[in-house]
Amino acid sequence: TGSVQLVVATLVATVNVVPDAVCIRKGFTTALHLTAFDTLGQALPTGIRPITWRTSDGLVLALTSQAGDSVVVLGVAPGSAAVTGTILGVGDNTLFIVDDSPLGEPLSCGGGG
Repeated sequence: TGSVQLVVATLVATVNVVPDAVCIRKGFTTALHLTAFDTLGQALPTGIRPITWRTSDGLVLALTSQAGDSVVVLGVAPGSAAVTGTILGVGDNTLFIVDDSPLGEPLSCGGGG
């Protein structure tokens, strides 16, 4: 007699980071969420696979990973940058524009956020 431990892993086929585009005021934060999907398009459970979060410009955005496959993004300086979330080599990104308009003034995001 004997025993074998079997682990069945569902592959990640695609991921989706939402929202798709963000215009944020300097000094403010917003959250992004990543959903992973299998080859049948079914959403996979959160919190199981490690996510790598990266920004294309750390001078514009600061990232703080959160539980539940999320990240908090802080607008550090005016400019534009992308945030990419990746699971098992499969990634998606969100584009950010950080505006330094003072509170009470409308955001000036050039129609891109």
